[in-house]
Amino acid sequence: MRTQVPPLTSERSAALSLAEHVRFCDEHEIVSPYATGSMIGLSEVERGDFTRYSHFYTQLDAPPRGLPVYVRQAGSYLTARHCGGYDSAHETYRDLLRYAREQGLPLTGSFFEDVLLDELSVSGYENYVLQISIRLDEAGWAEQ
Repeated sequence: MRTQVPPLTSERSAALSLAEHVRFCDEHEIVSPYATGSMIGLSEVERGDFTRYSHFYTQLDAPPRGLPVYVRQAGSYLTARHCGGYDSAHETYRDLLRYAREQGLPLTGSFFEDVLLDELSVSGYENYVLQISIRLDEAGWAEQ
């Protein structure tokens, strides 16, 4: 289940947007054991705009009745884990772009950012562990 994120202009707007996603899930009785993730477009990351998230999402074990769901495309993903919280996550995004370029791996779609370890597991915001991934464009890969 995903919800759109308006442009984030401050920590307050980010918190309000995340709260809106949670409210939507509550309103539709969507319960999930998974942490809320976020999506950010490849073009935004390539431009160095690491705050222009497009969606928040909640992974589900089964689709809810009567609501459209987003299904992450099957395929191969370039994935990295980032230690250090959100403030330095841009470094891992840049590392992924650099690695893909060096290896000739064409990327497509949006980056997915998932929290692996948060305040329930580690002490301090700066110790969060994130997983950042993006799908490899296998059609573009085959053309090379």
